[in-house]
Amino acid sequence: MNAQSRNKLTNLVETFNDGILFYQKAKVEVDDPALDAIFNEMISSKLEATTKLRPWVSEDDTRDLSKLSPSGTLDVMSTVLSAMLSTQPNQKYVSDLHKMETRVLNELDEVIKERPKAPLKNVLDQTYRSAQMCHDRMKMMKEAA
Repeated sequence: MNAQSRNKLTNLVETFNDGILFYQKAKVEVDDPALDAIFNEMISSKLEATTKLRPWVSEDDTRDLSKLSPSGTLDVMSTVLSAMLSTQPNQKYVSDLHKMETRVLNELDEVIKERPKAPLKNVLDQTYRSAQMCHDRMKMMKEAA
């Protein structure tokens, strides 16, 4: 795997970590037990993805993947502020988490376009299916709101 492909993969893991931290923040802010349960499922899915993908992340990369990335920080802060001003804060979280799920799929597409070899390709295919289910679930919740 070349350096550009490794960087895309590291960006993907970073985005999954942003998703974990974003859902954790949303769990604290929303007041709906059903959403809390769904957010727990999304967190579990992303934890599984990062665990599977981390062995292929460049060891030379100095990013701290346990913290929000700069773009993740902006996303969370924007959502928190918008939700505070909204009459429907739970729906704001669902809408913005759906956007984050779309970002995950887009970044997965970019990594898959690099045509990785097995076993990474197999992991990416499994991860894509799981990410697509998360995306579709958040999309349905957004549209139902």
